[in-house]
Amino acid sequence: MKIMQVGIKTKENMKSRVKIKVIKKNAVKIYKMPVLEVKNLKQRAVREIAANVSDWVGEFQQRRRNEQRQALNLLFV
Repeated sequence: MKIMQVGIKTKENMKSRVKIKVIKKNAVKIYKMPVLEVKNLKQRAVREIAANVSDWVGEFQQRRRNEQRQALNLLFV
C-alpha cells in the first residue's frame, strides 16, 4: 500500500490533476433585466395584492349586509 501526502509534488500527483477552465470577464454574457421592467413587475405584484385584498373586503361587507338584511326580515316578518 502506498501512502501519498498532500502538498508534496510527485509524478503521480502531477498526472492526476484536474483541468481548470479559465473564463475571461468579457467572454461571460450576463443577462440583466432593465431596471424599469423590474420596477414594473414589482408594481404589478403590489397592485394584484391590493386588488385581492379589496375584493376580500368587498365580499366580507356584502356578506355582512346580506346577513343583516336576513335578520331584519326574520325579525319584522
